[in-house]
Amino acid sequence: ATTGPVRSAALPDVPTLAEAGLKGYELLMWNALSAPAGTPRAIIDKIHKDVVEVVQRKEVRDQLMVFGLETAGTTPEEMDETIRRETAKYAPLIKELGLKLN
Repeated sequence: ATTGPVRSAALPDVPTLAEAGLKGYELLMWNALSAPAGTPRAIIDKIHKDVVEVVQRKEVRDQLMVFGLETAGTTPEEMDETIRRETAKYAPLIKELGLKLN
């Protein structure tokens, strides 16, 4: 089963965990670009515009799909919220397990 809330376009015949009977579990993998705090908004907007333009190209989406990666195209604000939500969700578990970066 896949761990997202909806079936993966890369694996359309594979059910989600919820469809397989495990409700309330979701784990999404994501990649993002980030910039240092204080980066001017004009630069953030330019990078975002350029990245969205590139990942909307069919050849780029097709190549990403080879690796099972799907593009989501969020705004910088939506990505910020995702990072905050995921940090709050997993920080207690990371602390409890004593996980550290090498």
